[in-house]
Amino acid sequence: MALSGDGGDELFGGYQRYHWMENWKRLKKIPLQFRKALTRLIKRIPRRAFGIAGSIGFKIRWRLDMLSLTEFNGFYRYFLSHNQHAHQLVLGASEPPCSITARHNMMFDDLLSQMTLWDAKMYLPDDILTKTDRASMAHGLELRVPLLDHRVVEFAATLPREYKVNSGIGKQVLRNILYKYVPSELVDRPKMGFGVPVAEWLRGDLREWCHDLLSSQRIKEQAYIDAGEVQRILKGFDQGETMWCHHLWDILMFQAWLEEWKC
Repeated sequence: MALSGDGGDELFGGYQRYHWMENWKRLKKIPLQFRKALTRLIKRIPRRAFGIAGSIGFKIRWRLDMLSLTEFNGFYRYFLSHNQHAHQLVLGASEPPCSITARHNMMFDDLLSQMTLWDAKMYLPDDILTKTDRASMAHGLELRVPLLDHRVVEFAATLPREYKVNSGIGKQVLRNILYKYVPSELVDRPKMGFGVPVAEWLRGDLREWCHDLLSSQRIKEQAYIDAGEVQRILKGFDQGETMWCHHLWDILMFQAWLEEWKC
């Protein structure tokens, strides 16, 4: 059996996006019309100029539409979504309602509490724990998640904010416990995720496989997704816009599933 630390970030404010997204309060103070005008102005800058700026440039252009949002739930959803306009990709589709897409679905005035609640209800069960369960069961490994014991979850919900995030640093209460047993240089290292080098794969060994599954003829015959939209995304990626790699991976997983089951 093995133990997993899943839940620590969601319960104790560990993700950097929590700190970044609290800028919503400052952003909202800027008049909406000014934000929209700024978005239109920046979008007139040629796309290649953002490419010259590297990944930062792509991220700036990628997040421009957030400036026009009027509610925090939309802001949060936009930041977490791979594709902001999935209905343009899947033929005849529309996004089903959920607790984030519901208007004015805010249970807390404190944005940190609201974000951790949304993550506990959706991100944990639909992403993190799904990944953990599949990976462990694939190898016959029994995995337990002690931080998600209901008593720990209930306790975390009662903690004052400064016990979770203080001076922009999350998981304060967990850090203070670890300082007693672990050298501080091991605790205070930069946060490291478990990202997969999708872009490198799709430009390397998987390039031929990628282009084969995403051929316009194949996609048009299947009639599930818009072939023109797929080619637009693929072209952008091939021209160096790395940010499209996760969109492509989502589409490729669907295409590979169709191929496997001959749907």
